Amino acid sequence: MNQPTENYLINDFYSVVNKKETESGFTAAIAFKSNHWIYNCHFRNMPITPGACLVQIVRELVSDHLDKPAMIHSIKNIKFLNVLGNDNSGDVLFDIRFDTSDTSAIPATVSIDKQSQCFAKISLILDLSQ
Repeated sequence: MNQPTENYLINDFYSVVNKKETESGFTAAIAFKSNHWIYNCHFRNMPITPGACLVQIVRELVSDHLDKPAMIHSIKNIKFLNVLGNDNSGDVLFDIRFDTSDTSAIPATVSIDKQSQCFAKISLILDLSQ
C-alpha cells in the first residue's frame, strides 16, 4: 500500500508553535485548529483528535525535521492514554526520539503530552529509503 509523501495536515489541521532539538531527537509544540472540519466529523458533540491524525503528524514532523520524506514502515506499539479534545487551552507537545544509525529504517518513540497529561505513546519504524 502506498502512503502519501506530502505533509497535508500541517498548517491546515495544526501548526508548529515551537521546535527544539534534543539529545536523541526533538520536541515540537503544536497548536490544533479547533474549528477544523475533522472535529465536526470526529465527533460533532464531543470533538476529539483522531489517533490516525496523531500518527500522521508524527510522520510529518519527522519528515520536516530530517528534510526527507519519512514513510511509516510499521507501528510496533501505540497506546492512547487519554482523549485529546479540540480545546485551545495550550499547545500539545510531541517528544520524538529516534536512532538514525541505520539510514533507511529509523526506530522512533513518541510521547504526546499537554501540560502534565500524557495522551499517547507510540513506537514505530520509519522508512527513509523512498
